[in-house]
Amino acid sequence: MKVGTARAIALEWVKEYASREVWFHGAYFSGSTSEKAEDEELPVSSDVDMSYSYRW
Repeated sequence: MKVGTARAIALEWVKEYASREVWFHGAYFSGSTSEKAEDEELPVSSDVDMSYSYRW
């Protein structure tokens, strides 16, 4: 899977689930995939890390 595809899936999850929560303020990609190009292959052993900003 390409890094861009994995990011798109993660973004869809954020839109569908996290963004509906009262605490949600924002999200951004973090970890090793944040430094990779969209067209690079995502290693099978890798994941897509996201960090969330909370609203209290």
